[in-house]
Amino acid sequence: MPALGCSDRQRARRGLAAVGLELPEVFEQRLPRQLSGGQQQRMAIARALILEPKLLLCDESVSMRDAEIQAEVLALLRALQERLGLGMLFITHGLSIASGFCHRVIVLEGGRIAEQGPGAALLEHPQATITWKLVEACPQLPALAG
Repeated sequence: MPALGCSDRQRARRGLAAVGLELPEVFEQRLPRQLSGGQQQRMAIARALILEPKLLLCDESVSMRDAEIQAEVLALLRALQERLGLGMLFITHGLSIASGFCHRVIVLEGGRIAEQGPGAALLEHPQATITWKLVEACPQLPALAG
C-alpha cells in the first residue's frame, strides 16, 4: 500500500531516486525517446516500485541491453531486493543471468518443467537437452556482486 499522506508526485520522485535517477524532477519531464536504454529500464523499475509490491515480476528485464547495462540493472535489482525485501520472479532465456541472480532456476520446455535447481548447478551440469542448449547460448557476463 502506498504511503499515506504522500502525493503521487512525491511517490514518483521517490521511485526515481530509488533506482538512481538523480534529479527526478528532470526525468519526470522527459519522453521515453529522450532516455537511454538503461534509463528506460530504471524508469520501468521505478514505475513498478511506486506501488510498493512484495513481488516484482521481471520478464526479460535485461534482454536487448549490452553486458554493461545488464550488469548495472541486475546490481540495481539485487540492491532493491535486499533493501526492500522484494521477492523477484525472473522470466528469461538467459540462463547465465538467471543462474547468477536467482536462488532457484526452472527450465521450461513446451510449458513443462525440463529441469530445476540452483542456477550454478544447471550451468555446470545441465541434464536436459534444452538446458544444454541454453548453456551453449550463454554469453559471458561480468560477475555480479553479492
